[in-house]
Amino acid sequence: AHGNACALEAVLCEVRQASPDLTLNLGDQVEGSADPARAYAMQAALGATEVRGNNEEKLWPVGRRGALARQFGDWLGTQLGAADLDRLSALPLTARVANGTVLACHGTPTSAWEMLLWQWQFQDAATGEGFYRARDPRELLSMVQPLDAEVIVVGHTHRPGATLVGD
Repeated sequence: AHGNACALEAVLCEVRQASPDLTLNLGDQVEGSADPARAYAMQAALGATEVRGNNEEKLWPVGRRGALARQFGDWLGTQLGAADLDRLSALPLTARVANGTVLACHGTPTSAWEMLLWQWQFQDAATGEGFYRARDPRELLSMVQPLDAEVIVVGHTHRPGATLVGD
């Protein structure tokens, strides 16, 4: 939700109409300025299975490195209570549901910052310029096969899609 209560409200209206058996929250719950407190309250009320995103890791003591990020963190601290921020920063990196057959994570099972399905392809390492490209299917297979999950659900990229790996 990235702290966007208005957008989250619209999405949750559709979710409630669909009446899913399971709701997963893949992280990055409050890092944004469009009413993060209300966005947090709506998400907390869902009772969803939650994992932490890279923005929850910014809530860690050394999670904000730049001056602007620290200023935003200070502001965010005025919007949410310390207990709420502590709860978010302590969310697990992964969660399993549906008798362990579904694995949820924000980026990859080992990092909230990396991406499972996409990679950054540098065009110029000095400037950081580049583009996202799909991860090589053989590399993806080698990453997901040991996880022993029928379905892996990820966020982080803000790109909807589905990928079938293997046979």
